[in-house]
Amino acid sequence: MSLPEKIRAVTFRSLNAHVLLAMAAILSLSFLGFHVITERLEKEFFLPTFDMFDEFQLNSALKAYKTGGKEPLRAYLASLDSAFGGNHYLLDASGADLVSGEDRSALLPPASEDKSRIKAHGRWILTHRSQNAKYWFAAEGQLGRPHIWTFLPYYFLLLGATGILAWLAWIGVVLPIRRTASTIAAFGHGNLSLRIHTKREDEIGQLGRSFNQMAERLERLIQNERRLLADISHELRSPLARLKFAVKLARTSDDSKAALDRIERDIYRIASLVSDILEMTSI
Repeated sequence: MSLPEKIRAVTFRSLNAHVLLAMAAILSLSFLGFHVITERLEKEFFLPTFDMFDEFQLNSALKAYKTGGKEPLRAYLASLDSAFGGNHYLLDASGADLVSGEDRSALLPPASEDKSRIKAHGRWILTHRSQNAKYWFAAEGQLGRPHIWTFLPYYFLLLGATGILAWLAWIGVVLPIRRTASTIAAFGHGNLSLRIHTKREDEIGQLGRSFNQMAERLERLIQNERRLLADISHELRSPLARLKFAVKLARTSDDSKAALDRIERDIYRIASLVSDILEMTSI
């Protein structure tokens, strides 16, 4: 592989890597944005809704306890256990279970807080204090672990979408640039008739049209230069031939002055042609 080909290969690999990195960056930013939006929704919408639901459950448990005692309260909490999973309790201000009498103060948050919703050590715990601060509604349970197939299809979907986007970027950006680079390289090796055929109106299309304009000018300049060199070669042959003849004539002729005059005229002619060449190349 030649040096230009190696340079082009490295460039294309790098451009492909840039496309993939851009896709990865977009996905990362999308995940970050989704995470921020989710947290904001949870904070501003879901948590207030859960708090109102906890308040409702607390009031329902208190109503069952105050109207019928432990048994209605036990039945109500059991219905919550069956419906939502985990264990639900109604506690007094110190954390004692009003049904079993067990000390469940470990579930309560610090004294400065009137509610909590935490996940730790594979368990979830929520607490909600009554408005008169005499009772606590508490619940706890094991955190469920979603099966791998729950989210795996979405991961495959994201990978597929990333692959399609990368392929479209390669088709729409990398491949046209690669073709443009190949055309430019071939043009640089002497194939002056090559042009980039494109109907695109974006920057890649503008690049192709700019190259075509440059190639047209260069082709005309090179063709004019070749014609000029051919004309100069033709113009120089005659004075040089006459000079050779005049030199031979000067050596053998008795009239050397006429021969020298002829040599001088041809020298002036060659000097004039050289002057014209220098003038044209300086433009």
